[in-house]
Amino acid sequence: MKVTHTLKETNTSAPPEYWSEEWIQEAIKELDLRNMTPMEREYAARQIVKAVMYNTSMKEREEAMRERDEAVQKIDELTKQRTASIINLLVIGMAPEQISDALDMPLSEVLKIKNEHEGS
Repeated sequence: MKVTHTLKETNTSAPPEYWSEEWIQEAIKELDLRNMTPMEREYAARQIVKAVMYNTSMKEREEAMRERDEAVQKIDELTKQRTASIINLLVIGMAPEQISDALDMPLSEVLKIKNEHEGS
């Protein structure tokens, strides 16, 4: 602020050309908080908070959906690996009851996988 006395009024910088567009001027007037009543300012502040909260919740929702998709993909991979293990054990001659006990899963599931494998 020591040099303010040396500044002349002609040294003001001109705003960018796009600021002269009518829609921008209207938007600036609309958003000028100085011209708002206290109730209008409060409403504008609430709307801003509401928009921020909405964007935050959308990001959280997208993150949850991404995590869910990753979990579903992992479950599918594990199911495929388990099925492959059961088929391999059946191929080497292990009894379905033994496979059920070894993998701690219901005998009905092992028999279902056995029937599907024999059918293909």
